[in-house]
Amino acid sequence: MIDLNKKLQLQQLDKKLENFKLVSEIEIPPKGWINAIRKTLNMSLAQLGKLLKKTPQSVKEIEEREQNKSITLKGLIEVAAALNLRFVYGFVQLSYLPIFPSKTCN
Repeated sequence: MIDLNKKLQLQQLDKKLENFKLVSEIEIPPKGWINAIRKTLNMSLAQLGKLLKKTPQSVKEIEEREQNKSITLKGLIEVAAALNLRFVYGFVQLSYLPIFPSKTCN
């Protein structure tokens, strides 16, 4: 049986995760967010590299790592900061269930 404290924690977590539901409906650009943002801003690899204090080749590699899902959170946070953005991540339930079935809380 889940104690009241654990039940409250689960409810609070469920509420926090609910905030990410809308974000889950946004499709990731085919070449990744970094590439999409850079190109939308008409920024070259060299210009973004200057903000990141990296070479254009390094920026290209960062974009490739994002595209093939091997980029680190640290890398995403650094790019976001260089672009005056805040990197945010979270988890979204694929189907609604009372958060984490009780058997996982024993």
